[in-house]
Amino acid sequence: LAWLAALALWQYVLILIVTAAVVSYLALSRPILLHLTQPPIDKRIDQHWQLRIRTSQGDGLWQAQLLAVHHYHWAMSFDFMIKEPYQRSMS
Repeated sequence: LAWLAALALWQYVLILIVTAAVVSYLALSRPILLHLTQPPIDKRIDQHWQLRIRTSQGDGLWQAQLLAVHHYHWAMSFDFMIKEPYQRSMS
């Protein structure tokens, strides 16, 4: 839409800088799953999951409870309830 508007060059540069800042913030603010580990064999399958998560503060090991698993044609979705470091849901 910006190309359709008659803007000065500095306005296009400003729009590009603001867009890059917003995209960078959104990419860094969401937790990213790096690795997940299932519970030991002698434990329940829905308890004691460990998730290695990358956040803006660095990498961390989170403990979670498995709520549901959804199977799609080419993918699987795991729904977790994070227990540590703070309680929240994550898919």
